[in-house]
Amino acid sequence: MDLCVFPVCGGDRCARDMLISTKSFSRCSLPRRGALGFERIFLMSTAQLNKELNLTYPDSFVELTQEDLKKHKFFEEAPGFCIQDAERHIMISVSWRQANPFVAMLAGSADIAKNMEAKIRKPMGKYGYHLEGFMNREIGGKTADGYRYTYKVQDIGMMGESLSVKSGSNFYYIHSYLRQELREESLSVLDEIFETAAWEE
Repeated sequence: MDLCVFPVCGGDRCARDMLISTKSFSRCSLPRRGALGFERIFLMSTAQLNKELNLTYPDSFVELTQEDLKKHKFFEEAPGFCIQDAERHIMISVSWRQANPFVAMLAGSADIAKNMEAKIRKPMGKYGYHLEGFMNREIGGKTADGYRYTYKVQDIGMMGESLSVKSGSNFYYIHSYLRQELREESLSVLDEIFETAAWEE
């Protein structure tokens, strides 16, 4: 994944100061299903972000440290949380911010997704950026709006997926990066991670 270029924040400010104080982890053993494995027990990890969003992912994913993040090129600020699976060449980052309640009431995740795409289009142009289209997916039962795109780094075909999802007055920005040659398998992994996400009441 060292070759990836990550336009992570889409112009929105990331919560650097929330990285340590609002994140907790638990580990459990669960049977892998579908893209995450076969009929045996594997160790899983769960990260709680902003005391609200719980992401459970295979133990093959490793959290990037602040020092690791400095080695990568981000469009704006570093994400609040980032994990990668070096073997599958998948990286997932999540950042969040709390909006003014009135603004949150009026703003929609679809509009934010379009704004995010507009802000990365030009700087990503030198990497052969191509917008595949806008889309949505479920994140633990909440609908996230976003888009998918392709780009190249040193002739390696990459695909990115950027999502915005709203929970109350909080907006979450989820960015995933994977290699084109492993696209189908990697998207199946993302499907299961996002479908099994959970929100605190």
